[in-house]
Amino acid sequence: MLILTKNNFPSLQAGYMSATGKLAHPHPSPCDFHQVTEEISKLRIPNAGQANAYPHPKVHEVFGTLVNTLRCLPSSPWCNGQMPSLTLNPKLFLCGQMANQYGLTPPNSDFGIDPNRLISFVYAFQDQLQTHHYNAANQEWEATLKASVQKFTDTFKVVTKAANGFTSHEFVITTDTTQIGSPQLNRAIEAVSSEFMNSFEDQQLLAIFLKKEPILNNQVRLRFIILLRRDFIDDPVSLNNLGFFERIKLDFEQVHNYQLFYDTSLLNRYMASNLFHKKSRTFKEQIMQLKIYLVGTDSLYRIGSTDSTFSVLYLINEA
Repeated sequence: MLILTKNNFPSLQAGYMSATGKLAHPHPSPCDFHQVTEEISKLRIPNAGQANAYPHPKVHEVFGTLVNTLRCLPSSPWCNGQMPSLTLNPKLFLCGQMANQYGLTPPNSDFGIDPNRLISFVYAFQDQLQTHHYNAANQEWEATLKASVQKFTDTFKVVTKAANGFTSHEFVITTDTTQIGSPQLNRAIEAVSSEFMNSFEDQQLLAIFLKKEPILNNQVRLRFIILLRRDFIDDPVSLNNLGFFERIKLDFEQVHNYQLFYDTSLLNRYMASNLFHKKSRTFKEQIMQLKIYLVGTDSLYRIGSTDSTFSVLYLINEA
């Protein structure tokens, strides 16, 4: 499945904005920057070296969009250090790095940019996309993304075979980004997963996912998403009795130095509903939307490394 397509841009944008973007001043998102970078990578300029020899309006339009986007990047939390150290898609990273080298970012861009410098940047950037170094980085990035997408697809084949539908419920831990990969956080993740696995009747729990979300103030949100069986549309759709969770929360927080919360936001209000049924008219759209949020955002950025921000902690029939 191709993630970075025009059809998916609105959902990718919504995924970023719902998790972080709404908390910051208006700014270009990684999705916005990707679209500009794609245009620059494909731009063809006739008679390079002549600043006035490219009358095609498309070139002027792309240059204008690029310069305006680069000028706004310092206000973007994913660029100015307000968010955790994000690892950008290799093409985005290269574009930003070379834009700095060519003086296309503030403060240089505030004083106007020589068109010849823009032309030189475009050609140099396009040349770098043909190097061994870029190709190796891009292949590694795409391989991890492909594996995550395949994992998501395989998981939902099992889920939809095991049940006609499901409800999703979310529980979160917020911690400092330096904790990612630490033994104590890994133990906490295992403990939460184990507690949920032991809290539901056999065949009721279909899956447990973990999504790591970068947020402001150099923190990361660990979102545990549990899928509960819902074979019929009149099955209970909410966790009315949270007594089991209060027990889990108490036991967990007494042992681990993290707080666990029940979150009703539906992926930060990204999803309109937490009810899924494979006979419904919207089921395929819902699954696609879920896929873009859970694994699609990895096509643009990840947290601190090239590792996926999505994982499956439990899957029915694999216990």
